[in-house]
Amino acid sequence: MQELFDGPVQVAHNLHPPILRPFGVGKIRLGRWIRPLLLALYRCRRLRRSRLDPFAYSRCRRLERELITWYEDVVERVVAASSAGVDVAQLLPIVAAVDRIRGFEQIKQDAAKRVQEEVAAAFTRLADVAPSQ
Repeated sequence: MQELFDGPVQVAHNLHPPILRPFGVGKIRLGRWIRPLLLALYRCRRLRRSRLDPFAYSRCRRLERELITWYEDVVERVVAASSAGVDVAQLLPIVAAVDRIRGFEQIKQDAAKRVQEEVAAAFTRLADVAPSQ
């Protein structure tokens, strides 16, 4: 790093830990001393998606697991509708809707709720149109 910049170089990590949000703590700036802890978290990556994952029980992670099941159901319904003769051009926006679920914490939760409602409405419109074809 010092070769890239002139003068003294200070490296800092700006983090916004979700566990501190209920206490009104925003982003915190941490120095080099945090690196061993970050390295330990990196080495514990094999614990992800296991019962020992300490972050697996957060609301956001539970939502992410629920979204996987929801999206699999959406894809199955789209495949069934396609097999029943529904135009693929009508189905592609439904499948692509998942790309609008982005962000962190509350932003992701709001986006997921909005997209799930839109997809449900799209399937309802398809069901209303299907008998008249």
